[in-house]
Amino acid sequence: MKPVGRPAQVDINGEKITKSLLNVTIPSKLADFLRRKEINRSKLFTEVVTQLYNKEICSKCYSVDIDESIIGMRCNPCSRYAPFWYHLKNCSVCNLQYKPNVNVPSAIKGSDDWGCQQCQE
Repeated sequence: MKPVGRPAQVDINGEKITKSLLNVTIPSKLADFLRRKEINRSKLFTEVVTQLYNKEICSKCYSVDIDESIIGMRCNPCSRYAPFWYHLKNCSVCNLQYKPNVNVPSAIKGSDDWGCQQCQE
């Protein structure tokens, strides 16, 4: 008997990717736009959620106008009035998460490394 349907997608390790059905409600005008432009909704949604997962776009406004620093990733449009850090990194010395204005990175005396204020006390 011959397999029916599309072949299963596999990840970079050759493992089968399991999938889940997800219903998303959008305005009719947007659905019509996607149909007219022949945009695959599943592919579009998967790509955008993958970008969110990989921290390539802001989780608040979905902008790609982001800056990465030692502290983490900051969205420029969301930071117009106050810095909006949508991803905070951990200290490379003690693994505590950085917190702007509380626990920020600083140079370790006599070293080229950076650590947080708490692990240097």
